[in-house]
Amino acid sequence: MKNSALCKHILFGGIAFIGVIALLIYGIGIDTLRQYSGDLSYLGKQHVFLVSCSMLLALVVGLPGGIILSRSFAKRWAESAMQIFNVANTLPPLAVLALAMLVIGIGDNPAIFALFLASLLPIVRNTYSGLRAIPPSLIEAANSIGMTPMQRLMKVELPNAFR
Repeated sequence: MKNSALCKHILFGGIAFIGVIALLIYGIGIDTLRQYSGDLSYLGKQHVFLVSCSMLLALVVGLPGGIILSRSFAKRWAESAMQIFNVANTLPPLAVLALAMLVIGIGDNPAIFALFLASLLPIVRNTYSGLRAIPPSLIEAANSIGMTPMQRLMKVELPNAFR
């Protein structure tokens, strides 16, 4: 049942991707795409590099941040920290980029920083919410069989939070 739904999603995504590419070729024109193929290739690689670096940094910071905020010792300040992340996310990415250019300078670093900030909130929020939504009975069962807090996190909490 799940495999057929996954196949349908992949098929629909593939058809949508082909449709977007076809509309792009039709709208821009194949001659224009051939003329600027070198620039498109370079800029595409640059885009993938910037997004990959910023997402890696956001994952390195966001996943541990969400895990720490979901722990019982952080209950009293977890909501305040989440509100700080919310406020930081309300800034438009273009404004963050402009401010980062003033502090960091021109180049890849301000773009990576702006993309990092834009992607940090969803990672922290979803990690925090997923871990807080785990039924207490699962945590109690893990404690009952003698799991350490790290074993409980890695074998019970994180797998159930990602569902």
